[in-house]
Amino acid sequence: MSRRTVINERTNRLCTIRSAGCGFLLFVSLGCGGTPLIESEEGRKVAEALYTAVTSQKPELLERTDLRLAELHSAGKLSEAAFGKLTAISKKARDGNRQAAAEELDRLIRYQPAGHGH
Repeated sequence: MSRRTVINERTNRLCTIRSAGCGFLLFVSLGCGGTPLIESEEGRKVAEALYTAVTSQKPELLERTDLRLAELHSAGKLSEAAFGKLTAISKKARDGNRQAAAEELDRLIRYQPAGHGH
């Protein structure tokens, strides 16, 4: 094997390893679609209200919050992604898994990008 062939093989392996590493880092940083952005102040407030409803264990409060989510979504103040995530969390709470719903909602609120929420 010539020296040039050995160098080319090493370069190819390095490129492959670097590409795989970059791909892995990108995957980890983005996750499965990432945290949806809650764009509006009203959206952030209703997310916090949902947290209160989930942890209060008052079904009527959860229902009112669900209605407000739908209103904001219809008015274009809550993206499809944020609406889907928040309604899925609400459903999880209604199905009796309030602790998991509260934890998921806490992460969603907490990890909003800088300048959006907390």
